[in-house]
Amino acid sequence: MTSKNWNSSPHPISDVRDWDDLKRLEIKPSYQRGAVWSRAAKIMLIDSIVSEIPMPKILVSKKIIGGSTHRTIIDGQQRTRAILEFLGNEFPLTSPYEGKLKGKFFRDFTEVEVNKFLSYQIDFNESTGLNDDEIREVYSRLNKYTTALNKQELRRADFPGDFLDLSEELANDKTLDEFNIFSPSSRRRLGDVEYISELLSVLIDGVQDKKKNLDSFYINHMKWDKLEKQKIVKRFNNIISFIQKIFNSMHISDTRFRQKSDFYSLFIAVDKFIGREKSLTDEDIVDIEEVLHILDNGISPSSEVEFFKQYAVRCLSDANSSSSRTWRVKFIYSLLFQPFITNELTEDQERMYISILSDLPYLDDSGMCPIVYPSCILCEKTDDKEDNRLLVCWHGNSMKNIANAMWVHKNCLDGNCQVIDNMGIYPPYKDKVQSKLYNLSDFDV
Repeated sequence: MTSKNWNSSPHPISDVRDWDDLKRLEIKPSYQRGAVWSRAAKIMLIDSIVSEIPMPKILVSKKIIGGSTHRTIIDGQQRTRAILEFLGNEFPLTSPYEGKLKGKFFRDFTEVEVNKFLSYQIDFNESTGLNDDEIREVYSRLNKYTTALNKQELRRADFPGDFLDLSEELANDKTLDEFNIFSPSSRRRLGDVEYISELLSVLIDGVQDKKKNLDSFYINHMKWDKLEKQKIVKRFNNIISFIQKIFNSMHISDTRFRQKSDFYSLFIAVDKFIGREKSLTDEDIVDIEEVLHILDNGISPSSEVEFFKQYAVRCLSDANSSSSRTWRVKFIYSLLFQPFITNELTEDQERMYISILSDLPYLDDSGMCPIVYPSCILCEKTDDKEDNRLLVCWHGNSMKNIANAMWVHKNCLDGNCQVIDNMGIYPPYKDKVQSKLYNLSDFDV
C-alpha cells in the first residue's frame, strides 16, 4: 500500500451529525459487519459522553466528491451509530445509566445539556486518498490479529455492579473446580462467570432463555438488595452441597453431569427438591446415585431408550432455550426426586417409567450392546403369552424408581409387590409398549 497522509483531527459531535445530515458520511462499508451493539452498550457510550470520558479514536478515510469532503468509517462504526441514534431520539438513557439524565431522550435535554453534548470532542484519525482496496487493507490489519470480545467480556465492561461481582465470586468456588465444569480456556474468556450468571438468573426468576434474557439480570441487579442477594447465595451454596452429597461413591467430574447442559438441569432439579424440605436417609442417597449411574451410562443421542435419546438431543439442539431447559429439568426431577415427594406415580410418570424400563433390557451396562429380554424376578423365566405378561413392580413399600424396579409375571404376583396397573409388556417388548410420551409439559414439578 502506498504511503498516505494520516492526521489526527478532533471533531465535535455536531460535526458528525452535520456530515450525516448532508449524506457525506458512510458508516458501514460493505466489508464491515452490521450493527451488533446491545441497547445497554449504546447507553454506556452515551454515559461516557455526558460524563466527558474520552473514547478511543475513530479511523476514517476522506476524499473529495463533487467539491465536498466525504468520509468513510474504517473503525468506529458501532460508536458512530450509537451517537447518531441517540441524536435521533431512538433510545433514552435508561439502565444501566444511573445519572441525573436518566429516562431522558436527547429531545428532553435542556439547551445547556444539548450544547455540552454536541460540543464533546471525538478524536479522528483521518487519511486522504485511500482507494477502496486500501481501505479494506487498513480494516483487515486492524482486525486480523485482534480477538473480538465475547458476550460475557462485553457484559463485564457494560454492566459493573452487584450481579457481576457475585457471579465472579461464585465462579471461583473451589467445589466447582472439583466438579471440572470449566475448562481453562473457558475461564480465560469468562465462560465460567457467564455460566454462573445463568444459574443465578434461574434462582431469581425461573428457567430463562439465555439468548434473550441474561443481560436484563445484569442491568436489573446492578444494585441488589442485600438481603435478597444473601438468600440467593444461600440457595446456591445449599444446591452445591447437596450435589456433592448425592455423588457419594462416584465423582461428578467422571460423569456427563459435569457438562454444562446436564449440570444446569441437575442444579435446578436439586433446587426444586430442596424447596420441598424433604429429608433424605443414607439409603435414599444410594437410590439416587443408582439412578444417576443409569442416566450417566444410558443417555446418548443414539440410545435405544427413547427418553434418554430425547434428553441427549435437548442437550445438543437448542440446548439454551427455555423450552429445552425446562424439559430436561422436569425429566431429571421426575426420575431422581419425585419418588421422594410422593410414592404414587401419575399416569404420565407411569408411562414414562414403562417406556424407559422396557427399553433398558436391551442394553448392557455400557449402554451399547443388546442383551436378552427381561425375565420375571420370581420365576426367572420369560413368557411370550399375553395373558401372563411381565409387569413393572417394586418390593413392598420400597421407593418407586427405575433403579429398583423389577419385572414380574402377572401370574407370579404376590401381596408383596407394588405394580403399575395394566402397563405391562410382553415380547416383542419394545414394540408393545402402550405409549411413549416425550412431552413432559404436564408433569407436576
